[in-house]
Amino acid sequence: MQYSIREPQLTNDINITGTLNVLLAARDAQVPRVVYSASSSAYGALHPMPLREDMAPGPIIPYAIQKRVGEQYCAMASQFYGLETVSLRYFNVYGPRQTTAKDGPYATVIGIFLEQRKNNQPMTIVPDGAQRRDFTHVTDTAGANLLAMSSANAGKGEIINIGTGVNYSVREVADMIGGATEFAPARQGEVKETLADNTRARELLGWSPHVSFEAGIADLKKSYGLV
Repeated sequence: MQYSIREPQLTNDINITGTLNVLLAARDAQVPRVVYSASSSAYGALHPMPLREDMAPGPIIPYAIQKRVGEQYCAMASQFYGLETVSLRYFNVYGPRQTTAKDGPYATVIGIFLEQRKNNQPMTIVPDGAQRRDFTHVTDTAGANLLAMSSANAGKGEIINIGTGVNYSVREVADMIGGATEFAPARQGEVKETLADNTRARELLGWSPHVSFEAGIADLKKSYGLV
């Protein structure tokens, strides 16, 4: 997300123009449905928790604005082109093969912590670790996509939260992984908290999360040889 602040034009071309290109190609190829990877960052920082889809969006950084526009393009494609679309607002996806600092600008905090711990480096907490996130395991997120592909209750441009409804502080994540920590200055555009209301996902998709955060972190620690 910080990358979009540094490169707003490039990320705009990818996230907005790229999304429109996909929708138009799907229309022309008569693809029945597009499931769009949206983002909880579209909510911004002004809402009480938990976050519901009927709340007015308030994106702050370029990435969040771009993902919000992608949702609007999906709804437009459903309305004017008859293309079935569903926008899934992901909440902090993590799990096997997640990105780390060496993979580029979209590294996840969990991936960064695990890589630092594996290399016997202190985990870098920004700024104080009090910010809270609704971490959702990749297998649960993938399951939501499969359900969204076929659900008869969706396909008209709906926006659906994909989150667990439970959140943890960054400091708690570091404590679960275990090891030394250090602190770094705050970054631009970061919200203090995310927490999903996943009622709509349950009702429209029949989706619910299955992997607890504790179990997900334990599995990742094993894969990194940290237990």
